[in-house]
Order: sequence, then C-alpha cells, then structure tokens
Amino acid sequence: MFASRLKLVGAMRTRIGASSTSTLFLMMCNPIAIFRMSMRTVPAYLDPRIKRNSTVEIAKMFAITRFHNFMSLYQGRYATALAKTLNTSVFPAKALDIALSTGEISLDKLHLLLGCSRGRAIGAAFDLEEHGLAEHIESTKNQSGEYFLVPIDTRCGAARLYRAKLEQLSRDMGLYEALEKTLPALQAIFIEALSSMEATQIKR
Repeated sequence: MFASRLKLVGAMRTRIGASSTSTLFLMMCNPIAIFRMSMRTVPAYLDPRIKRNSTVEIAKMFAITRFHNFMSLYQGRYATALAKTLNTSVFPAKALDIALSTGEISLDKLHLLLGCSRGRAIGAAFDLEEHGLAEHIESTKNQSGEYFLVPIDTRCGAARLYRAKLEQLSRDMGLYEALEKTLPALQAIFIEALSSMEATQIKR
C-alpha cells in the first residue's frame, strides 16, 4: 500500500508539478466552549463607529460574522465526531465530508479544499480506502489521468443520517422555507466577501 501511495504521488507530480506544503490547523474545542464562543458579540474596537457599551447594536451589525464564527468552530467539532463515528482520524474525515458533499472529488481539487499538499490529500484518500469508506483510488483514474476520492455510501451511513437529521430538524422548527429563500442571498454574501479577500494583495 505504501508503494502504491508513492507511485500515485509520483504520477501526480509528473503530470501537474510538485506542490508546496501548507499547514492545516485543526482546533479541538470543548463542545460547550464552542457554542459559548459562537454567541459572543464582536468587540466594539473592530468598528470605531460603535460605542463599547452598545451590545445590542454590535449584535445586530455583526450577526453574519457571529454566524460565520459559529460555523468555523462547528466544522471542527463535526469533523471530530465524524472521525470517531467512522473509526478514522480527523483529517481523512474532513476529506470524506467533502467527497460526500460532491459525490466524488478529484485529488487535485481535494488538496486545495483541504489546504494541504497533494501528498497529504492522497494519504487521507488511501486511509479512507483502507477503512473501506472509499473506492480503490487506483481504479478511479479517468482518461485525463485524474484520480478521485469516491465514498462508498453503504459504509458512510452515519454521515447520511446526520444530513437527514438536519433536514428533519429544519422542518420541525419551521425554518425550511425560510432557509430556502435566504440561502441564495447568504451564499452570495459569503462568495462575494471571499472573492474580495482573494483579490486583496497583502503587502509584506
């Protein structure tokens, strides 16, 4: 198996070129602390127009930021829970979550979404293969020479049940229709903000 990984890394590097390794920080938080932190208002010093004692005003102005902060922390807890349920480590669990969201994902794109080197993404894919959670990587090669991470649905029941539970709870709490109407605008806001950040060149 190790030889197969080396062979695959070599093939990808030959076709695409070597990639520099970036660092991935995974924050392991106490569950209670996660939810408490997510509900804190953003400090007034972030905007000089807001008085320090204007808590309500801060909460209104930074509602979407607090939502973003909550989801950032929640994703870490979700990855940890998924890894524990599937008896794997957190990093492969994050890779599997991406593959489940897309149906399949090329290893070229996977390493970009995970924010890691191609080699580490390949390692995560092989870990999932070894645990019987993904199809054999070498069998997923397409005509363009790309390899894919393809989850095996029957082995990822916990993740599927989690998504079904989300849908059920949103309906039970009367949020389904509101989310359907709000989601496109919310996605547009996040994409626009992300694009703006990507276009900004940091002067060193």
